[in-house]
Amino acid sequence: MINKVNADILHELRFLGNEALHELTKPQPEELQIGIKIIEHILENIYELPSQANELKAIRGKKSK
Repeated sequence: MINKVNADILHELRFLGNEALHELTKPQPEELQIGIKIIEHILENIYELPSQANELKAIRGKKSK
């Protein structure tokens, strides 16, 4: 699940895509780099961090036994 801040960030990226598609405006390379970084971080927050947190919890649980 994404939070409001992430949703607002993704909404801003939507404008970049809309301009490229509907207005045939080519995005600048730095806009694309920033957009890719944003997507990577959001995906990491959604999928990778919870998995890593569970892995850490499991490791800590083994130490306490």
